[in-house]
Amino acid sequence: MEHKLPPLKVRIIILLTLTLTGFLIYFLIKNGEEQNKIEISGTIELKEIDINSRLTSRVKSILVEEGDKVKEGQVLLELNDAVTSSQKYAAEVAFNNATKNFERMKNLYKSGSITEQQYEAALLNYATAKANYSIYDDAQIKAPWEGVILKKYVEVGELVSANTPLLTLGDINEAKVTIYLPLPVLGKIKLGQSAIIKIDAFKNKIYKGGISNISSEAEFTPKNIQTKDERIKQVYAVTVKVKNENYELKPGMECDVIIDLKENKKDDNNK
Repeated sequence: MEHKLPPLKVRIIILLTLTLTGFLIYFLIKNGEEQNKIEISGTIELKEIDINSRLTSRVKSILVEEGDKVKEGQVLLELNDAVTSSQKYAAEVAFNNATKNFERMKNLYKSGSITEQQYEAALLNYATAKANYSIYDDAQIKAPWEGVILKKYVEVGELVSANTPLLTLGDINEAKVTIYLPLPVLGKIKLGQSAIIKIDAFKNKIYKGGISNISSEAEFTPKNIQTKDERIKQVYAVTVKVKNENYELKPGMECDVIIDLKENKKDDNNK
């Protein structure tokens, strides 16, 4: 007895059904795997500080360029204090004398040998002399910490006023990446949770970091996100810090941040 094959149309439908079922099973398995981790793109940043002028003066000399590594206390820029060496020396002598006099008057005041008004007069004289002398120190702009010069805003000969930004200094010892996550994902991570950072420029190297800050306020997805659908979503900024040994990580480097969600689940189970 011969067994007739189903019509061609039926066979095609069966084949398509099996194929779609296979794809669906693969998608569900794959989707389940992906829920165990987050992988999202970001950009390397450094902790930054603007170094401002405390004087109204002209820029006398600039001793660094953008990209230069500098040490803590290194002179970066000099302002023209517009005074002679003798004036600076006179301010230094006045400060030293005022300091000695203030220490003497403080001891006399403690022993009851002088009045409160005399003590306060010595204190005021000391504070004034210190402020006058500090003006000349402010003419030398020094690095507050070890870092790298990210921006230079002025040129030699330029007139700057007090509080004008002169340079931007970045901390080279620690880098960070800011990523943006939707609320459903936010509940799966926590402060201190470890993360892995992969840099496009270093294909075979990974950097270990950790979540240092989770924003408490929602914001719209940054404009550099490509699709319109993504841009209109509300997300939360998450900061991931990473050690920057040998200053390999430069500002602006593109990277991927990978967070293992299973780590958080294990911690919850152990509680």
